[in-house]
Amino acid sequence: MKQFFLLFASLAILASCGNQNQNKNTNTETPEVTEAAPAAQEQEAEVKLPEITEPVAYQAWMEIAKSHGLEGKYICPENSTVGYTAEAENDEEAEGYMIDDQVSCYPYKDGGFFTVHSHVEAAEGQGGEFEYTFYNFKDGVLTKIDNPLPVPEFADLLSDSKDAPLQEDMVARLENLFKSRPGDFVAYEFYPEEYKLKAYLHPLSWGRDVEPDETGHYNWLEQFYEMRARPDKNTYKWNGESFIKAE
Repeated sequence: MKQFFLLFASLAILASCGNQNQNKNTNTETPEVTEAAPAAQEQEAEVKLPEITEPVAYQAWMEIAKSHGLEGKYICPENSTVGYTAEAENDEEAEGYMIDDQVSCYPYKDGGFFTVHSHVEAAEGQGGEFEYTFYNFKDGVLTKIDNPLPVPEFADLLSDSKDAPLQEDMVARLENLFKSRPGDFVAYEFYPEEYKLKAYLHPLSWGRDVEPDETGHYNWLEQFYEMRARPDKNTYKWNGESFIKAE
């Protein structure tokens, strides 16, 4: 009887040790499946864009200026890399009139830069005339390309502020105007150092759409300015190939 009891106890101890070893193995294997794999996938999906230290935007502007026959010596500020606002030595602006030229460069992941030349002319008290020109700038050579900038959905361009509820008739009128020529009513703010841009509702031509025509008809109404969402609502991130909506 005593021998039987000792044998039974020994078997129980062996079974207990086996269960503990089995649990231990299970606990060490689980994190490898549920935690490590997603982290590795996220790291693989991240796009690494090159770090820019040269004044690329200034170099691109010099080529743009040359193509437009602009003469003069342009100033390149210190630490200028992918964003540049044209500034010429001894530049004298006409009183009551403004011309602004900005160049923004976004690096392609395979080399070269997507480059935007933003040109704005405005008389005092007017909203101005906006013009965007697009290039691939690579190895010092500019090549014109089609417009690749994102155009938000109309609803995303409208304010959602509860302090200023939108009137349905005004929304309908603005929507019809926007959908007839969406490219004429989206302006952009460029942030190449952050690989971002922001889009907002705005007439690109004061003369064509804000001022009345020969019959006294207005395309863009003053009320439309108050209906616009802030640019932050439509922020896009450059991924080395195109702009995608930022979360």
